[in-house]
Amino acid sequence: MLDGAFRPWLEKRLEPLAWLWKLLGWSPQVYTGLGLLSALIASFLLAFGHQYWALALWLLGRLFDGLDGIVARQLGQASQWGAYLDILADMSAYGCFLLGFAVWKPEYSLLWLALAVSYTACITGVLAFTSIQKTEEADLKSQKRKLFLSPGLAEAGETSVAYSVFILFPQSLPYALWVWLSIVLYTTIMRAIEVARALGPVDR
Repeated sequence: MLDGAFRPWLEKRLEPLAWLWKLLGWSPQVYTGLGLLSALIASFLLAFGHQYWALALWLLGRLFDGLDGIVARQLGQASQWGAYLDILADMSAYGCFLLGFAVWKPEYSLLWLALAVSYTACITGVLAFTSIQKTEEADLKSQKRKLFLSPGLAEAGETSVAYSVFILFPQSLPYALWVWLSIVLYTTIMRAIEVARALGPVDR
């Protein structure tokens, strides 16, 4: 939900820096890698109790994560390989940071685990649908059936907001964790309903 507004805003303001990307000569995948590396280091810092440095590095990593697609489009290097690496790096970052949280606040281990399972279900549902849609693309076009998945309440931007709340207000964890878990589950269920409608029986 936040991503839909933030990414175009960020891309528009970074357009004048296209010369910088060309000067650096870095491929979009370098920014993807920097985003993942930042998240991994942030996870270790969080696990050892350096939560504010961890948050700063996490947010820096999310900035790199937003840059990879922007740089790819500005340099004309957008590719399916880049998109694959991006989603792989994103989910690895989320998972590793959850491990950092679990070590930092082990008393909520079951909730961290439940959140990891919810993330898995949320992204797997979308990716499974994308795979089915691609293999049946001709049929979908002939039936004029298209699916535009709703942005959902739990995306990259909202995840960073939630993680920031966890770190800045640890006393709120007993409540904030349940709220965030409910939001992720809600997003998973609503997307599953949309997929069910898109792939359900067609009226003859």
